[in-house]
Amino acid sequence: MQREPEQQCLLGELGLTLFSYEGNCNIFPQWRYCIRLENLGDQAVQLRERNWRIFSLSGTLETVRGRGVVGQEPLLTKEQPAFQYSSHVSLQAPSGHMW
Repeated sequence: MQREPEQQCLLGELGLTLFSYEGNCNIFPQWRYCIRLENLGDQAVQLRERNWRIFSLSGTLETVRGRGVVGQEPLLTKEQPAFQYSSHVSLQAPSGHMW
């Protein structure tokens, strides 16, 4: 869990699962991840964009930027303080890092 003090938000990773995708006679390691965002403050906050850095142990570094997450820009309020989503990332090696 990571807490952002200025925004009173909590970012948590709930789990990673390795699976493989086969295509064109190749096997691509895929990692499915689950992220939970929680607003711990009194003011509403909105996730408008993401910026992930993904490092594969094969030596590649990829930056993924975009609006929102999974097609949404969640608004976290006192009434609905949390948002959770799952997605996946493809690596060129069986392990790596994402931040």
